[in-house]
Amino acid sequence: MSLLRRAAQWLAAAIRALLDALFGPPAPPPPGVSLVNVWPVEAWPGSLLTLEGSGFAPDLDGNAVVIGGVPALVVRAAPVQLEVLVGEGATSGPIAVTVGGLTATALHPFALAPWPDVRDGGRDGAPIFFHGPQHGTPAIGKKDQRVLVILGFPTDHVPASQAATRNAEAASFEQARRFWAEASYGRTTVQFEFSAWVALPNPRIFYVWEQGDIDKTREDLLRVTKRHAVLAGTRVFAAQQGLNFSIVDVSNPDNPFEEKVLGPIVVPMHVAVGANYAYVAAGDKGLYVVYVGPPTASVVRQIASTGWLHGVDIAGTTLVAAATRAGLEVYDLSVSDNPVRKSVFNLGGRWATAVRLVGTKAYVGATNNAFHSFDPTLRVIDVSNLAAPFEISGVTVGTTGAWVMGLDVVGTTCVVATDGDGLHVFDVSGAVPVIKGIERSVLRLHSVTLVGTTAYGTGADQGLVIWDVADPANPKLVSTHVGAPGPGYDCYGVAAGGGNAYLSLGGKYLQVVGLGDLAHPTDRGGINLTGTFIFGSNPNLGGLRESLRNAIVYQDLIKHDALHLHALQGLKAITPALDFESFEGFVVVLNGPFGRAQSSNPANITQTSFEGQTIKFQSAKGRLWLATDSSWGRKAHELGHWFLMPDIYTEKYDNGTMLAGDAEHWDLAGEVDDGALFSGAQADHMQLFDGANVARRSWDPGGGSTSESFEIIAHDAAEDGGPRIHLLELNVADGLSYYVEVRQKPGPVIFDANIPAGNPQQGAVLVTRARKAETFINNANERSTMLFGVLDGGQSAVDPPRLLRIECAERLQDRPLVYRVVIHWNEEPPPNPDGTFDLSITPWSTETWESVDVWIDSLRNNAANGTVVYEFHEDGKPDVAKLSGDRPWVKHVNKVHARVHNTGGKSAAQDAKDVWVSLSVTSPPGIGDNGVAPDGTRPRWTTIKTMKLPSVAANSVQDVQFDWTPDVAEHTCLVVAIMPQFGEIEPHNNRAQENVANFDSAGGSSHEPVILDAEVRSPFSVVRKVDLVVRGLPDGWHAVVDHAWTWVEPKGAKPVRVVAWTDLHSPRAHERQQIPDVAFPRVEGWTNFDHIYVPIGGILMPVKANARVEIILEARPGPGGLIVETVLHPGIRDVPIAVEVTNSHGDSQILHGITDTAGRCLVQGPFAVGTYRVQAFSASTRAAAEASSARVTAIVP
Repeated sequence: MSLLRRAAQWLAAAIRALLDALFGPPAPPPPGVSLVNVWPVEAWPGSLLTLEGSGFAPDLDGNAVVIGGVPALVVRAAPVQLEVLVGEGATSGPIAVTVGGLTATALHPFALAPWPDVRDGGRDGAPIFFHGPQHGTPAIGKKDQRVLVILGFPTDHVPASQAATRNAEAASFEQARRFWAEASYGRTTVQFEFSAWVALPNPRIFYVWEQGDIDKTREDLLRVTKRHAVLAGTRVFAAQQGLNFSIVDVSNPDNPFEEKVLGPIVVPMHVAVGANYAYVAAGDKGLYVVYVGPPTASVVRQIASTGWLHGVDIAGTTLVAAATRAGLEVYDLSVSDNPVRKSVFNLGGRWATAVRLVGTKAYVGATNNAFHSFDPTLRVIDVSNLAAPFEISGVTVGTTGAWVMGLDVVGTTCVVATDGDGLHVFDVSGAVPVIKGIERSVLRLHSVTLVGTTAYGTGADQGLVIWDVADPANPKLVSTHVGAPGPGYDCYGVAAGGGNAYLSLGGKYLQVVGLGDLAHPTDRGGINLTGTFIFGSNPNLGGLRESLRNAIVYQDLIKHDALHLHALQGLKAITPALDFESFEGFVVVLNGPFGRAQSSNPANITQTSFEGQTIKFQSAKGRLWLATDSSWGRKAHELGHWFLMPDIYTEKYDNGTMLAGDAEHWDLAGEVDDGALFSGAQADHMQLFDGANVARRSWDPGGGSTSESFEIIAHDAAEDGGPRIHLLELNVADGLSYYVEVRQKPGPVIFDANIPAGNPQQGAVLVTRARKAETFINNANERSTMLFGVLDGGQSAVDPPRLLRIECAERLQDRPLVYRVVIHWNEEPPPNPDGTFDLSITPWSTETWESVDVWIDSLRNNAANGTVVYEFHEDGKPDVAKLSGDRPWVKHVNKVHARVHNTGGKSAAQDAKDVWVSLSVTSPPGIGDNGVAPDGTRPRWTTIKTMKLPSVAANSVQDVQFDWTPDVAEHTCLVVAIMPQFGEIEPHNNRAQENVANFDSAGGSSHEPVILDAEVRSPFSVVRKVDLVVRGLPDGWHAVVDHAWTWVEPKGAKPVRVVAWTDLHSPRAHERQQIPDVAFPRVEGWTNFDHIYVPIGGILMPVKANARVEIILEARPGPGGLIVETVLHPGIRDVPIAVEVTNSHGDSQILHGITDTAGRCLVQGPFAVGTYRVQAFSASTRAAAEASSARVTAIVP
């Protein structure tokens, strides 16, 4: 190397060293970028993908990723792996990563996955993007808010007259606009602007859940999971989902093989086999006749059907086919290879899904699929005259909502497999099938076959189910068996004989199971049958079931954002210049039948998206859909949801329970078609009145007795500008207030025309109780706003626990109506030793922590003759309650009894007049009573009802009864309070507290421990250490409290949990140990007060160690009504049974009975012609825990 070159190299090295010293070494050249793996490659915008390769930049911004033509967001970065989020608007296309100017592209492009269908219950929705800012409109107190009403019609509901329908909707919306303007005195107003009619691109069922969705999802479940096989000699004839009919040689059960595959047949559902022919029910492809004799099997012919053929059977020269919606098809089989259809028997709209032919009687499983009317039935059809079959009889099978999936008949026994209510066994010796027994170990069955006295059923994901039905009245589960090849291969069909069962698993697998020991079936050989092309995959059972459930639950609601998106897009196509941003909200009116209108919280609506298409808004919008012909009240009501209005109407549920809302006729948040004004809490929230016209007061228990007078004026055309007010709020606890207002049927205003006020002034003082659900907890099955009083002059509404009286003193003006209302706080008079009467109720005892003057009658365990029987009663006197009497019956009306005493005075005794008594509840039960805290927090009591007794006679006791419907099965504390009166000898003995905490420690061997969740509530105004103890445990019983002591803040509360259990019937019990089956432990709180140790309160928690039982129920028509038979399993005598019979209007009647030595109970009663829901309930006894049966449907013809 020359000296010059060396010098140049030295100079370059020196310069580099200098630069390194000043600026650091240069970055190495970027390595090659590779992208070797992406997963998943099929997804949606918003999905996270993982990219694997090399040469990625470790910082997020050093990687530029493009997926489907749209930049992706890099979420995590490492040299060999990236996690990225697919960008909004991405479509199928290349996946590329660029680092330092070098780009690598994935071998396989990104594929946009199919958009999920909301009806596919097994699939979740795709990701959705949201963008800020999300400041919300519309708003309360804002005028002239523009609302765009888009009139749309689906392809199957084109308006007969677009102009007439538009005019009718415009008139209705004008009334809704007028309501808001008049109700808020012009503070919150809207302007409805109407679009031209928009033709939507799809039928209504695309947008709204309809009966058709229930039909489709039911069909999918029935068809996709249908498998059937018949054993004939050494061959099994198998219908399978692979679009083929397979004949399998099972002469060697350990090595079955396909002898013949016939197909494609789309789709074989069921098969019946004769001498040389098999008959295949093939859905909408009708009936296939297949020759199965020697030398080789072949398809002879295909016969079109009138409906989807789901089942088939033959007897002699007759063939019958269950044709789902079409009914029962009857064929002449005189020529074996050419069945001739002679008739189709209509089953009144029910779907025939299973059939068995015995002689000339066809036993058909048929179920009504109409919304709210699902009723599975077993029908007996006489087919002796093929051209004129007729129905002999029909009975209900199982509970409403169950479905007949399969049946079989041997001798006089018929077994029916239901999806939803297990196995039902009938005696079919007579003309009318008689239910004998029900076995519900596996509720969701798909088929059943009967061999001798053994029934073999298929429980899908629960495998083969085997029952012993030798005693039809007491079918017994023998075993269940999930056969090979394992999960995913659910069991849908079974054939049995020759010591083996042949299970149809998944889409096209046949598994042989040995039955040498029925209690322990064993897998033998199996074969994956031949399918056509890709058909025959295993059904997605969970998804099919979830889809059906969704279709039922969401009836008449919209399915997705497609309705709003298509309406906006369609309108934009008609009027391209329309600016959506100029509107505060959008209402889509969908032409067609009734729909459950839905309104969205505007704070969440900054866009409308569906299947990758999005319309974005710069500000949040109100959004609502309605069906045409919705009342103006419904329109105004749904707009209220834009302002976070709660619903307060009464709502009845399918299970027979009801969410009470007794203020519904006084409030637009309630019964929408009444057109009422908002009542107190909603009116306050909606800011209908100026602040000067709303007075607010709060209860101060320590403030002494006070009274305050208010003049309250009804809402009229003009707001009051003087000293009068429109609304009064009385806050008595955290999240709990009473609202007082005056309401009057309208003069010039649109609302309140239908309020239930019938006096000459057509108005009244309305008092409502309102609670905030998020802050106020109670055990009452009711809405957040409830009616507390409707008053005229001289009447009062009273809250005795808080010594509050709301007095309607006098009427001052007729129109607009004005009343003077006086609020009396802490209205407690001083003791009067010379008084002539003393109202009292016995407080709780420190031994039992129960009041002898308060008890519950649940009506659950009363006698058949109507005599009251209490769970806890005096010895030998079942109608005399002790302790709490009964445990509450959840979601049913219970009677709470309270004894009010008037002990008279020193001299002449005097009757007590106008005595106010109230019942209040709170949960959980409390150890102690903390009243009100210094920080202003209030007790969490809900006043259920206040009653006025006209008189309590001197030196007498009066039984007051309250109706209480507890919402949930939680332990509760009751308080009965009597309003003190002037002239009482002692006004401080007018309150009694009762904790309700009864338990069953149920079991067959060892009994379940029971758990009590309660609160320690301190009555002290300083921090106090409270010791927790359990007393009253008998031998063999134990308990644990989760804290030996707890520090409780002034007037505060602390949670406490108690676990109690017994050694009875367990290995822990000692020989000859006498352990009682009932215990009455008391959980108490004790503390040092001054120089003594005192209890602050306690809870009695009676526990019974009894047997867990099941109730099996059958309801059938009887003379003039219904006969209901229940069987307790295991059979236990002297258990009270209450049978609730509910008609189609939701009205219930209770029939009472008691079990005999076998655990049976038979009750009957007169009922009019109609359909009834029937359910049985057993009361808790020392032998049996309380239980309830499944609900069944009964028809009185």
